[in-house]
Amino acid sequence: MNLDLKSIPDPPEALIQFVQRLREQANPEDERRQSVRYPLTAVVTILPIEWFSDQRHEPFKAVSKDISTSGLSVIGTRPVTTQQFMAYIEVDEQPAVALLVNTVRCRAVGHLYEIAGQITKKLDQ
Repeated sequence: MNLDLKSIPDPPEALIQFVQRLREQANPEDERRQSVRYPLTAVVTILPIEWFSDQRHEPFKAVSKDISTSGLSVIGTRPVTTQQFMAYIEVDEQPAVALLVNTVRCRAVGHLYEIAGQITKKLDQ
């Protein structure tokens, strides 16, 4: 089953601005990852692996907060309820980069969700 990333609604502009403010307020001393985090504000399409067999797990777009060689953090308007998901990172007009990600945590932050994941592999498209 094919997925057209352009058919999924973009995240609200207010979410992008919220993530940018979060990054600006981040304290580098709070760093717990083994790999260095790189700030990245980009649209990320989250596709739960189960979507291929059960369309109730709908894809949605979130906004990345940061990325490292081993993981990524995104903020979205919906939670991830599966153990794995595919993340399609869209930067400018470049083709999306597809990653297979294990869900590490998904926690509510007000009416939004912070989703953290461990990158397991880069996927070919």
